[in-house]
Amino acid sequence: MKDRKGFTIIAAIFIVLVLTLLAITTSTFISSDAVIAAKNFHSQSAFYIAASGVEYYLRQLDVDDDWSAPPTTETKSFSGGYFSITTSDESKNRITFTVTGITTIGATTFRRGIRSTIRRTGGGLGSIAEDYVLYWGGNTAGTGEATIGNNVAITGDILANSDIYLGNNTTVSGDAYSSGDISGDTTGVNGDIEEDYEMPEEPPSLESTYYDDQIAIAATYPPGEKTYSGNKT
Repeated sequence: MKDRKGFTIIAAIFIVLVLTLLAITTSTFISSDAVIAAKNFHSQSAFYIAASGVEYYLRQLDVDDDWSAPPTTETKSFSGGYFSITTSDESKNRITFTVTGITTIGATTFRRGIRSTIRRTGGGLGSIAEDYVLYWGGNTAGTGEATIGNNVAITGDILANSDIYLGNNTTVSGDAYSSGDISGDTTGVNGDIEEDYEMPEEPPSLESTYYDDQIAIAATYPPGEKTYSGNKT
């Protein structure tokens, strides 16, 4: 009888230990899940702060006519954190800006960034062409070559949807952009030289299928320069 009571006590102690370990393990998992969920929440908060900063800066750009001198970047408090804005690749109708959303909880700082490149094309081809003293874009990107002769002085920026060859002693006061290669005497380019440059807007193209079909139909009719007389059916 005593042995049976002893076994019962040992079994009860074992069950208590198992239940205790199970409770500790479950508590640890719950605690870990809670920590992960909290980190995800605060990280998402930083992202939404950054997204708000994007909307804020887009409104600033919307009322600015020249993004080569863009609105002042700033750090602005928002929703328990703040966002900071930086810009790069500034031109009249194209700009890249980065917004970083930041929130600090206790000793932990959460950061999320959004980088956007936007261009203004509402004015059509003319609004793009006016950014450059020389602009041409009639080729398939990267094909053909535009040649600028010797001793030519260009005041402003140039953009070509082709290769560019610069003659001897050619000077360009601004930047030179090409969808292809830029070769020749490039020492006179005072600004940036960018090859394989993405065109701000695709040059307009003509869909000629309709007209080709009309020409094919017209070709089935008798040719002109004939004289008709009398009654004809």
